[in-house]
Amino acid sequence: MMGTLFVQGHADQVEASDNHYASIISRSSVQETVKITQQGRNDGLFINAPYRTTAATMSTTTMAKEYDGQFVNVIAHARTADGDWIEFKLNQLNYWMDARGAKVFKFNPISEKITQHANAQIIQTNRHDGLFTDGPYHTSLTTLSTNLMAARYDNQGVQLLATAKAGGIKWAQIKLSDGHIYWIDARGLRVLVLKTTSAIRQVNQPARVDQSSRNDGLFSAGPYLSSLKSLHADAMARSLNGRGVTIRQEATVDDLHWAQIELSDHRLFWIDARGIKALRLGTIRNQQPLRNQAGRITQSKRNDGLFTDGPFWTSLTTLGANAMAKQYAGQGVLVLASATSGNTQWLQVQMNDGKRYWIDAKGVNRLTLKPITSHQTVAQDARLSGAKQNDGLFASGPYLSNVNALAASGLAKQYEGQGGRMSETATSGGIKWVHITFSNRKAYWVDARLTQVVTITPVTERQTVNRNALVTENGRHDGLFIDGPYKSSYTTLTSAGNLRQFDHQVVHVRQVATAGGISWSQIKVTDGKQYWVDSRALTTTNYDMVLTKADISSGAQIVQNGRHDGLFASGPYHTSPATATTTKFANQYNGQYVTVIAQATTRLGKWVQIQMGNGNSYWLDAAGVKLLTTPISRVINVPNYNQFKAGAPVGCEGVSLYQALRAKGYAGKYSLRAFLNTIPKANTPFSGFVGSPFVANNNTYTAIFAAPLAKWGSRFGKVSNVSGRSVNQLMQLVLSGDSVVAYVTEHFAPVRWGNWSFGRVPNNNHAVTIAGADLANQKLYLSDPIDGKYWISVQKFSRIYDARNKMAVVVQ
Repeated sequence: MMGTLFVQGHADQVEASDNHYASIISRSSVQETVKITQQGRNDGLFINAPYRTTAATMSTTTMAKEYDGQFVNVIAHARTADGDWIEFKLNQLNYWMDARGAKVFKFNPISEKITQHANAQIIQTNRHDGLFTDGPYHTSLTTLSTNLMAARYDNQGVQLLATAKAGGIKWAQIKLSDGHIYWIDARGLRVLVLKTTSAIRQVNQPARVDQSSRNDGLFSAGPYLSSLKSLHADAMARSLNGRGVTIRQEATVDDLHWAQIELSDHRLFWIDARGIKALRLGTIRNQQPLRNQAGRITQSKRNDGLFTDGPFWTSLTTLGANAMAKQYAGQGVLVLASATSGNTQWLQVQMNDGKRYWIDAKGVNRLTLKPITSHQTVAQDARLSGAKQNDGLFASGPYLSNVNALAASGLAKQYEGQGGRMSETATSGGIKWVHITFSNRKAYWVDARLTQVVTITPVTERQTVNRNALVTENGRHDGLFIDGPYKSSYTTLTSAGNLRQFDHQVVHVRQVATAGGISWSQIKVTDGKQYWVDSRALTTTNYDMVLTKADISSGAQIVQNGRHDGLFASGPYHTSPATATTTKFANQYNGQYVTVIAQATTRLGKWVQIQMGNGNSYWLDAAGVKLLTTPISRVINVPNYNQFKAGAPVGCEGVSLYQALRAKGYAGKYSLRAFLNTIPKANTPFSGFVGSPFVANNNTYTAIFAAPLAKWGSRFGKVSNVSGRSVNQLMQLVLSGDSVVAYVTEHFAPVRWGNWSFGRVPNNNHAVTIAGADLANQKLYLSDPIDGKYWISVQKFSRIYDARNKMAVVVQ
C-alpha cells in the first residue's frame, strides 16, 4: 500500500508501513496574518498536526492551491525534521502547512487615535472613498476590503467620533444618521460648524409664499445648518409660489430671520423669512342667502377667478383661484348667496356640474327665475309656424323656469313648417308654452304662439301589393313621406324629399292606401329606402327595377372574347324605356382599360357602370369586364431634382434613385448631394459608378447600371433590380404605388451605341423616375432629372426602354 508524501512542495510515494513519524522539535503560539502563496508550489494541508508527525498526517487532507491568495490568521509555528510549519484556522478546521507556502502580511498600525465630538459632511466630489467597519483600511484582516462606498452618502451630515492615523493617512470614525459607524479617509469629509438657533417665538400669522427673484429651500428639521438634518432642502419654495400659508414659529440663526410655515396639508417647513409675505386678510360682510335667483356667467373683457371657500383674499385657501370663470362663460347658474368683501360684491353660484364657487358679481348677468304657475297634459298634433329669428327651443323647461332653461337649446326656425305631437302646456312669466316632440324624436318647450293645431286625416284603406312602377312626374312636385301618407300623422306633415329625384326610374310598389280621399303608394327605391307617394305619379310597368346599386372606383379591362354585350347610357338593360335597346356594343372597345364607377343588380343579373377615357359612361353586363387589383391611372408624389442645378451633370441615375427613395419616405436624413457622395465606385458601370457624378469627362463612361444601383439603394430602403420586365409590368408596379427608375436616353433620342472596354453601351445614357401611369390613355408620367415632369406615350417610352435591354429598378 502506498501513501502520498509532501516534502518541500512536492508529492512523493512512500510505504505507509514505514511508520517513521517525524518529531516536532519546537512549537510556539503566534498571532500574525499570512497570505497563502502557491505560485510554483503544490503544498498539502494537514489537519491538527504537521506532515508525518502522526498516522493521520501521512497523507494530505486537501491542497493549499484551493485557497491560493487567501489571507489567514496564523496561531502557531512548529519545526520538524521536514522543515518549518504554520498552523491556522480555515473553514472551522485547524490546518498545518509548509511555512514556505505562505507570506507574512504586515498591517498598518493605528496611531494617534483621538476622540472627537464634532459634525461633518461627506464630500465625494472627484473621490471614491470606501467605508470600513472594523477600523481604517489595511489595519486588520477585516479591513482589507470596503464594507460600503462613501458616494452612497455623498453630502450627508454625520457625527465625527474619532480620528486616527494609519499608513500615513488620517482617518475619521463617523456615525451616520441611520446609526451605523464607519471609518473613512478624513479627506472625504468636511467638518461642519452648525449654527445656533435663537429667539424662537410662537406666532399665528397668515402669509403668502413670494419667490419672485428668489429660490429658497424648505427645511423640515429646522433652519439651514441648524442641525445635521437641515443640510439640504426637502423641497423648493418655488413650487409653493403664491400659496397661502400660516407662520407658526419665528427664529433667528446667525442674524438671519427664519419662519416655520404650515401648509394646507399641515406639513411644516422652515424658510428664509424674506421668501414669504405676511398677509392681512379681508373680512366677509353682509352675507345672505338668495332665492329664485339665477344668472349667466359673462366674461367678455373679464377674467374672473372662481373661489371655493369664500370671496378672494378672505382666507388662506382663497388667495388663488380654484378655477377660472371663462371655462363656464355663457353657462346658466343658480345664485345661492351674496356677500361683500372690501368694496366688492360677491355671489355664490352653483354650476350645472354641481360645483359651487364665489365670483365677483360683475362677472354674472343676474336673472330672476319665473317658475311654472300652471301645467296641463295634452295630446294634440301641431305644426310649427311663424318662428322668428330669435325664437328659441328649450329642452329643460320654458325659458327662465329653471336654471337649466336660461339659454336656448336650439332655434325654432329650423323646425319651421314641421309637425309635432304636443304633450304638455305650461305657463311661466305670463306666457303659455307647449312641450312638443318633432318627427326626429327630439322634444322641446316652445312659445305656444308658434304652433298651429292640425287635424290628422287617418288611413282608411290599406292593401299589400307586389309590382313595379315607373315614376312619371311630368311637371308634378310630389313629396316623399316616410311614416305614412301625407297628414296621416304628425310625422308626415313635412316631406322627407321630392319624388322628382327618382323621375323615370323603376320602383317597387309594396302597399297602397287611401288617406284624405287620395290614393297613396308605398314604394321601395334602389337604395332600399321606402317612401309613401301620391299614386298618380306612378305608372305600372314591366321594366326591371334596379335592386341594388353601389358606387365604387376600380380599374377594369373590357373583355369581349366571344361576347356581344350592349352598352346602355341611362342604366342597366331593361330598367327604363331608354334602356330597352342599344345601338352601341362593347366589343368595339375590347381590351381597353376603363374605370368601374358603380355596380348594380337587377332581375336579369349583375351590371357595372364604366367610364371611358373620354369621360363617357355606360352600363354593361358585369361579365363583360375584368376588374383589376390596381387603378388604371395613378400619379405618385415623386419630387423632381435637376441634376445640373444640383451640380451633378452626369448623376442622372443617382438623382433618379434619390427621387424614387424620397417618394417612399426613405433617405430622409440625406440631402441630394450627401446621398450622391455615398455612390459606390468601380471601373465598370456593371459594378458601380465610373468616375464622379459631379464631374463630366468625355474620356470616361460616367454611369452606374441597374444591378449595382439596386444594391446601393438597398442601403436606404427596399430596392430591387427588375431589369427585363416589360413596360406593362412597370406600369403595374407604379399603379401599385411603387416608384421605378428606368434606363432610357437623353430626351428620348434614338440610342447612340458606343464600344467601351467593358462592352457595347449607349453613349447617350440617361435614367428617369416613373412617377405615374395611365392605362386607359397608355401614358407614363416621368420625373426627369433633366427635362422635369411630363407625360409620355407608352409607345415612345417603350421604343427606347426596350432598345436598352429593359433595365429598371423599383423602390417599394
